[in-house]
Amino acid sequence: MAVVLSLLDPPQAKALAETLDAGAVDRVIAAYEDMRSVPKPVLLQIIAGFVAELRSKSPKVRGGRRGAAALAEAILDPAADANDEGEQETSLGSVAPGADPEAIWAYLEQMEPVLLSRMISNERPAVIAAILARVPEDKGGQIVTNLPETKAAAVVTQMAQGAPVSQMTLDAITESLRRRASSAGSGDHAEEDNDALPRLTAILNRCPMSRQEAVLAPLRETAEEHAMAVEQGLIRFPNLGNLMPRNVAPMLFREIEETVLHTAVRFGAENATETVDFLYANISQRLAEQIRERIDANPMPSEEDGESAQAEVISTLLEWEKEGRFAFSV
Repeated sequence: MAVVLSLLDPPQAKALAETLDAGAVDRVIAAYEDMRSVPKPVLLQIIAGFVAELRSKSPKVRGGRRGAAALAEAILDPAADANDEGEQETSLGSVAPGADPEAIWAYLEQMEPVLLSRMISNERPAVIAAILARVPEDKGGQIVTNLPETKAAAVVTQMAQGAPVSQMTLDAITESLRRRASSAGSGDHAEEDNDALPRLTAILNRCPMSRQEAVLAPLRETAEEHAMAVEQGLIRFPNLGNLMPRNVAPMLFREIEETVLHTAVRFGAENATETVDFLYANISQRLAEQIRERIDANPMPSEEDGESAQAEVISTLLEWEKEGRFAFSV
């Protein structure tokens, strides 16, 4: 208990201590005073055992399951829970206790990416990585884009490692995020993610180029081979002319929202001239002249808006590829 208290923020430690009787408090204080520097493996083992005990069917906690539940509630961040619940009350409601994991996932996948990103932004990178392993790739790309840059970089590094997640961990994530109307649980067994790098590539393909570079830079320093494997599969707007068939250009002008495509192409005059020329060269030249005139009349978008529009174009193209409409030559 002394170890657990030493790792909590002061408000959480105070909330947990208030659940203990006077004798228990005295024992914890005595243990804390006698505690020296504890090796990290020992700390992790103690914490894992503590969490497992709280989650067991017959927890050895004074008061049994009710006591364990009260203890777990004391450890939660009341302010965070209040904020999250407040947001859900006005937007998405809540997920009932005991909901099936797949039902929770279905609920999670319907959430707006910005809201979901804000909800999980304070979670550890390993938890967010577990979530990204399950959400659709386009939503995953938006989450990585919306996370704080340093957190996004840590999550990418975590995903690149491809370490499997134990079922106990997945269960803990599921229950924790259920309370925040989200989940990262899975089926009846731990998932060995042997496709971590391809999935990471697929997620980053939905992100603006500047965010791709920001999160891959730390990965290059710690695992260069992983970073190279991811980068080899990235589809970027400046390279589209080398990666997609010519007959896709007319599809883009016909089917993608005009504002998005025009913003992407206008910004491409600065960062992707070859792609812009490729697109114009593969539609009717009279039509190309009319479209070019309209697009060039617009002011140059900001880097953020331009890259965001280009990422949206690529995300649409990736969905078309999934539907079998064409294939990238990556």
